[in-house]
Amino acid sequence: NKNDSKIKNNIQNIFCYTNPITLDTSLSMRDYCIIKVGNKWYCTGTSHPVWIGPNPGVRLLVSDDLLNWKHHSWIIDASKLPPDCPYKGRFWAPEILFIKNKFWLTVNSGMITNEDPKGMKTHNIWLFVSDSITGPYKLVNGPLTKQYNNDATLFEDSDGRTYLYCSGNGLFQAEIDLENGKLITPLQKILDKRSPGNPDWVIGGIEAPFVVKRDSVYFM
Repeated sequence: NKNDSKIKNNIQNIFCYTNPITLDTSLSMRDYCIIKVGNKWYCTGTSHPVWIGPNPGVRLLVSDDLLNWKHHSWIIDASKLPPDCPYKGRFWAPEILFIKNKFWLTVNSGMITNEDPKGMKTHNIWLFVSDSITGPYKLVNGPLTKQYNNDATLFEDSDGRTYLYCSGNGLFQAEIDLENGKLITPLQKILDKRSPGNPDWVIGGIEAPFVVKRDSVYFM
């Protein structure tokens, strides 16, 4: 009857999700970043192993419904990089953002050496660009800063200026020229984990900033 039809339509419109986004351990990652291109969703993140050594690179997942995910490709494949590659370490928290009609990939990694097998001493931010969400991605510049930084993200303001945000014993920001991957302003610490007023749980560190702007208000 008519009521049954209404109930059926309502059920079809319920949004479903899982956390983590996939229960398939062969695909699971940390630090997810999801972007919609066309009628598909694409996801990247930190692949395993996370802590015990370098990981395989930057994986790209694809989905039609945000619920069912499958492997698309490795947009950075560590096995294909030369031994002396300066960004062949842990590949933590990669992000893809669409700015100025291009796809910009930030990757956080360092150089593997015998003395530093995880690449943490040189762990920093690397910037790549592509005309397509699926690549190929070309290195623009890196490392972007002169100190340990991680969890990089990009934000384009309404005036077209672009900013880099990242973590590393606090939160940092700088204006960036995307075309050459150079910081226009000095890297500025905007929040420390011990800043007054922070709750106790922040003492362990502040990570993974992400900035959006709605109705002239900035949210991090």
